[in-house]
Amino acid sequence: MIQGARDEGDDEALRTQVHQIKGSAGSYGFPSVSQCARRCQEVLRRGTGTEDADLLLDELVAQLSELADQRDDRVQREK
Repeated sequence: MIQGARDEGDDEALRTQVHQIKGSAGSYGFPSVSQCARRCQEVLRRGTGTEDADLLLDELVAQLSELADQRDDRVQREK
């Protein structure tokens, strides 16, 4: 979803998704993801074309991918 919004240049969708991730990650006990999303929000307010925004969004996507991998590994172990 984040990558799709980035690819399409849909800044509003990107800001909305990052905001939702920030809140959800905090609520579900993933403070590092929530903090990364908060930093993304701050940078996105200044514009998505900045190098800082790109780096932080890449970091956020990587953290989310890592969580998904951990979930998949856990599901496999429970089978």
